[in-house]
Amino acid sequence: MTEERSVKMFSFGGCHYERTSPPLSHLSPGTKVLNIELSLDEALKLNLAMDECTRKINRYKESAEAGKRALVNIAIHLPVERISVNESRLPKGLKKKSIQG
Repeated sequence: MTEERSVKMFSFGGCHYERTSPPLSHLSPGTKVLNIELSLDEALKLNLAMDECTRKINRYKESAEAGKRALVNIAIHLPVERISVNESRLPKGLKKKSIQG
C-alpha cells in the first residue's frame, strides 16, 4: 500500500454553521475575509474533529516523510453550510509555511 493511500480518506467529523459574514450572495473575488459563525454545540463538534485529526497526524514521526507532509484539511462546504475535517498531505516539492514571530 502506498503512502498516499494510507491517508484517511473520510472525514474525522465536522459541523454545520449558522451563517457567514459577508453573506454568500455578497462574496466576490475581492472578499478578503469570510467569517463563519457556529453555535456552541457545533463548535464543540468541530473542536472534537480537529482534535481527532491532530492526534492522528501527531503519531507520525516529524523527521519521516509522512510526518513532514501531514496536514489538517478544513473543508468548507458552502452550499450545505457544513465544515468537515480531513487528513491531507502536502504535495511533493512544496514546503510547509512557518510563521515567524
